[in-house]
Amino acid sequence: MTVRRAACAVVITALLGGCVVGSAAANSGEDQAGKPSWKHKGGRGDSSAKADRIALDALGDADRGVDIQSLAVFNPTDLDFVGLSIAGRDFRTSQTRSVDAYLDTNRRWSGPEYRIVAFNKVPTKHIAEVRLYRVGDWDTDDPKRVTCKRLRVQFDVPERSQIRIAVPRSCLGGVRGPLRANATVWRQQPAAWKTRPAPGDGADVVPEEHELTEAAR
Repeated sequence: MTVRRAACAVVITALLGGCVVGSAAANSGEDQAGKPSWKHKGGRGDSSAKADRIALDALGDADRGVDIQSLAVFNPTDLDFVGLSIAGRDFRTSQTRSVDAYLDTNRRWSGPEYRIVAFNKVPTKHIAEVRLYRVGDWDTDDPKRVTCKRLRVQFDVPERSQIRIAVPRSCLGGVRGPLRANATVWRQQPAAWKTRPAPGDGADVVPEEHELTEAAR
């Protein structure tokens, strides 16, 4: 095992703790409360899923509440969803935040095909609204909204400084192959759903602006 892979394993264990939220709706990517879950059936029954890819980010390069530490990508082909877990500094604090994530499902193209936008509602931290768009690249002028009833985002992960996202594969064209991701956490609600403000002190992005993680298989 390389040093990088070992470090990733430590981060997964320490930050994600297996990422188990519930087991009632394991194959759908959500628990009994309708929140994202990464629990799946294994050879010995229910077992917690492991991240297929994790991108690390330095702490302290952004303000508390938006400072990302890692982006974990879950792409278990035996489940009908893909998942993202964004861990960071003080994500538990009650403040308005939005998350903007991109997914690359087609390696024949250099950029992403899907964009997820969501924001929470202070003081409850519960999700206020979430949308999925089909995009042609990073800066598509007219993204096409995709109807996705089972798209889930969770800002209030109990005892974990995380934001979790679960996207049904059916909303991504049934993709089962490798995928890559990018995520940004903002300290504000998006002014307009189709626009994306430039990163600044009130935002953090991983891996980097207009860059994607290595493929998660």
